[in-house]
Amino acid sequence: MARARNIKPGFFTNEILGEADPMIGLLFVGLWCLADREGRLEDRPRKIKAEILPYRDGLDVDEMLSFLARHDFIVRYEVDDVKYIQILKFDKHQAPHHLEAPSKIPPAPGFVNRLNHAPIGVPQRRRIYERDGHKCVICSAIDHLTIDHIKPVSKGGDSSDDNLRTL
Repeated sequence: MARARNIKPGFFTNEILGEADPMIGLLFVGLWCLADREGRLEDRPRKIKAEILPYRDGLDVDEMLSFLARHDFIVRYEVDDVKYIQILKFDKHQAPHHLEAPSKIPPAPGFVNRLNHAPIGVPQRRRIYERDGHKCVICSAIDHLTIDHIKPVSKGGDSSDDNLRTL
Protein backbone atom coordinates (compact mmCIF):
# COMPACT_ATOMS: atom_id res chain seq x y z
CA MET A 1 0.00 0.00 0.00
CA ALA A 2 1.37 3.41 -0.92
CA ARG A 3 1.93 5.87 1.92
CA ALA A 4 2.24 9.65 2.10
CA ARG A 5 5.85 10.79 2.58
CA ASN A 6 7.70 14.11 2.60
CA ILE A 7 10.23 15.44 0.11
CA LYS A 8 12.82 17.77 1.62
CA PRO A 9 14.42 20.53 -0.45
CA GLY A 10 17.82 18.80 -0.27
CA PHE A 11 16.50 16.09 -2.57
CA PHE A 12 16.53 18.53 -5.47
CA THR A 13 20.12 19.64 -4.89
CA ASN A 14 21.63 16.16 -4.46
CA GLU A 15 24.53 16.07 -6.93
CA ILE A 16 24.33 12.36 -7.67
CA LEU A 17 20.59 12.35 -8.37
CA GLY A 18 20.87 15.71 -10.12
CA GLU A 19 23.27 14.31 -12.70
CA ALA A 20 21.42 11.00 -13.09
CA ASP A 21 18.45 10.24 -15.30
CA PRO A 22 15.47 12.08 -13.72
CA MET A 23 13.52 8.80 -13.74
CA ILE A 24 15.98 7.45 -11.15
CA GLY A 25 15.15 10.33 -8.82
CA LEU A 26 11.44 9.78 -9.39
CA LEU A 27 11.90 6.07 -8.68
CA PHE A 28 13.77 6.86 -5.46
CA VAL A 29 10.98 9.13 -4.19
CA GLY A 30 8.45 6.50 -5.19
CA LEU A 31 10.27 3.90 -3.10
CA TRP A 32 9.60 6.04 -0.03
CA CYS A 33 5.87 5.74 -0.69
CA LEU A 34 6.07 1.95 -1.03
CA ALA A 35 8.37 1.43 1.96
CA ASP A 36 7.09 0.47 5.39
CA ARG A 37 7.77 2.54 8.50
CA GLU A 38 11.36 1.22 8.69
CA GLY A 39 12.12 2.14 5.05
CA ARG A 40 11.92 -1.44 3.77
CA LEU A 41 10.12 -3.09 0.88
CA GLU A 42 10.37 -6.21 -1.21
CA ASP A 43 12.91 -6.02 -4.04
CA ARG A 44 10.56 -6.83 -6.91
CA PRO A 45 11.56 -4.58 -9.83
CA ARG A 46 8.59 -5.45 -12.06
CA LYS A 47 6.10 -4.77 -9.26
CA ILE A 48 7.91 -1.56 -8.26
CA LYS A 49 7.78 -0.36 -11.87
CA ALA A 50 4.06 -1.17 -12.07
CA GLU A 51 3.37 0.85 -8.91
CA ILE A 52 5.69 3.84 -9.43
CA LEU A 53 6.29 4.16 -13.18
CA PRO A 54 3.39 2.26 -14.79
CA TYR A 55 3.19 4.24 -18.03
CA ARG A 56 6.91 4.54 -18.75
CA ASP A 57 7.99 1.98 -21.34
CA GLY A 58 11.59 0.93 -21.86
CA LEU A 59 12.79 1.51 -18.29
CA ASP A 60 15.04 -1.04 -16.62
CA VAL A 61 13.95 -0.61 -13.00
CA ASP A 62 16.31 -3.37 -11.85
CA GLU A 63 19.27 -1.38 -13.25
CA MET A 64 17.89 1.84 -11.76
CA LEU A 65 17.71 0.13 -8.34
CA SER A 66 21.29 -1.08 -8.83
CA PHE A 67 22.33 2.53 -9.53
CA LEU A 68 20.69 3.63 -6.25
CA ALA A 69 22.47 0.80 -4.42
CA ARG A 70 25.88 1.62 -5.96
CA HIS A 71 25.48 5.23 -4.83
CA ASP A 72 24.41 4.34 -1.25
CA PHE A 73 20.78 5.41 -1.46
CA ILE A 74 19.48 1.88 -0.83
CA VAL A 75 20.75 -1.54 0.24
CA ARG A 76 19.55 -4.60 -1.63
CA TYR A 77 19.65 -7.75 0.50
CA GLU A 78 18.15 -11.20 0.87
CA VAL A 79 16.75 -13.09 3.87
CA ASP A 80 15.46 -16.67 3.55
CA ASP A 81 15.49 -16.48 -0.27
CA VAL A 82 13.35 -13.32 -0.33
CA LYS A 83 14.87 -10.12 -1.73
CA TYR A 84 14.39 -6.80 0.04
CA ILE A 85 15.39 -3.14 -0.17
CA GLN A 86 16.38 -0.94 2.77
CA ILE A 87 16.26 2.79 2.05
CA LEU A 88 19.31 4.29 3.75
CA LYS A 89 18.79 7.24 6.12
CA PHE A 90 15.02 6.74 5.80
CA ASP A 91 14.43 7.43 9.49
CA LYS A 92 16.36 10.72 9.27
CA HIS A 93 14.18 12.08 6.49
CA GLN A 94 10.77 10.52 7.06
CA ALA A 95 8.45 10.58 10.06
CA PRO A 96 5.97 7.73 9.59
CA HIS A 97 2.62 8.10 11.32
CA HIS A 98 2.74 6.54 14.79
CA LEU A 99 -0.21 4.27 13.92
CA GLU A 100 1.41 2.93 10.74
CA ALA A 101 1.72 -0.83 10.98
CA PRO A 102 5.05 -2.18 12.23
CA SER A 103 7.42 -3.59 9.63
CA LYS A 104 7.13 -7.29 8.90
CA ILE A 105 10.29 -7.24 6.80
CA PRO A 106 13.50 -8.35 8.54
CA PRO A 107 16.24 -5.72 8.75
CA ALA A 108 19.26 -5.87 6.49
CA PRO A 109 22.42 -7.27 8.08
CA GLY A 110 23.86 -4.61 10.38
CA PHE A 111 20.56 -2.72 10.69
CA VAL A 112 18.04 -2.65 13.54
CA ASN A 113 14.40 -1.73 13.82
CA ARG A 114 14.35 1.92 14.86
CA LEU A 115 10.64 2.69 14.65
CA ASN A 116 9.13 -0.75 14.87
CA HIS A 117 7.28 -0.56 18.13
CA ALA A 118 3.67 -0.90 19.07
CA PRO A 119 1.87 2.19 20.38
CA ILE A 120 1.40 2.25 24.15
CA GLY A 121 -2.25 1.42 24.72
CA VAL A 122 -4.48 2.39 27.64
CA PRO A 123 -4.19 -0.99 29.45
CA GLN A 124 -0.38 -0.90 29.27
CA ARG A 125 -0.31 2.76 30.35
CA ARG A 126 -2.46 1.92 33.41
CA ARG A 127 -0.22 -1.04 34.21
CA ILE A 128 2.94 1.12 34.12
CA TYR A 129 1.35 3.87 36.24
CA GLU A 130 0.25 1.31 38.82
CA ARG A 131 3.64 -0.41 38.85
CA ASP A 132 5.36 2.96 39.42
CA GLY A 133 2.93 4.01 42.17
CA HIS A 134 1.22 6.71 40.05
CA LYS A 135 4.21 9.04 40.45
CA CYS A 136 7.30 10.12 38.54
CA VAL A 137 10.13 7.64 39.08
CA ILE A 138 12.65 10.52 39.11
CA CYS A 139 11.07 13.29 41.21
CA SER A 140 7.95 11.62 42.71
CA ALA A 141 5.59 14.22 41.19
CA ILE A 142 2.00 13.05 40.87
CA ASP A 143 0.66 15.61 38.35
CA HIS A 144 1.03 15.70 34.55
CA LEU A 145 2.36 12.15 34.33
CA THR A 146 3.41 10.52 31.10
CA ILE A 147 4.98 7.26 29.99
CA ASP A 148 8.54 7.36 28.62
CA HIS A 149 10.90 4.82 27.08
CA ILE A 150 14.02 4.10 29.12
CA LYS A 151 15.99 3.10 26.01
CA PRO A 152 14.61 5.27 23.17
CA VAL A 153 12.97 3.49 20.28
CA SER A 154 15.32 5.41 17.96
CA LYS A 155 18.21 3.60 19.64
CA GLY A 156 16.65 0.14 19.43
CA GLY A 157 14.38 0.22 22.48
CA ASP A 158 10.94 -1.31 22.41
CA SER A 159 7.60 -0.67 24.08
CA SER A 160 7.71 -3.57 26.50
CA ASP A 161 6.79 -2.90 30.13
CA ASP A 162 10.42 -3.34 31.16
CA ASN A 163 11.48 -0.46 28.90
CA LEU A 164 8.79 2.00 30.07
CA ARG A 165 8.61 4.27 33.09
CA THR A 166 6.41 6.96 34.56
CA LEU A 167 7.68 10.53 34.33
